[in-house]
Amino acid sequence: MEAQESPAVSGEEPPRGRSQRLIRTLLLWIPFILGPVALDRVLAFTLDVSSLNTAQLLARDLLIVLPVIPMLLVARRVSYRRRDCLVYVLVPLGMVFAFILFWRLSYLPYRDWSLRPDEAADRSGGGARP
Repeated sequence: MEAQESPAVSGEEPPRGRSQRLIRTLLLWIPFILGPVALDRVLAFTLDVSSLNTAQLLARDLLIVLPVIPMLLVARRVSYRRRDCLVYVLVPLGMVFAFILFWRLSYLPYRDWSLRPDEAADRSGGGARP
């Protein structure tokens, strides 16, 4: 399915205003990104970390990494590679990356970002998929 031409390029009115797009982005970002981080902070504050066994510590770490799964599923639709989602584990940068990913996702099927070079080659028929 070919992405539709950006309204900015075609001269049309954008299908979603910035405020509507921001609300959609936050509705994705808060439960998927901020929710697990906040829950981890609450657990860290209320539980004595020294008394936790290895399985409990691993479960707590998985809570933080869990949001990578939905990002992996939608990354290619918004011009990111799946491996780009690994940036999420770098805490401050990862939260910004997730916001940008959800910002783009909230605008689909339209796009206001440029294609990656390998995407442009695939669409023009010049590149082979590995």
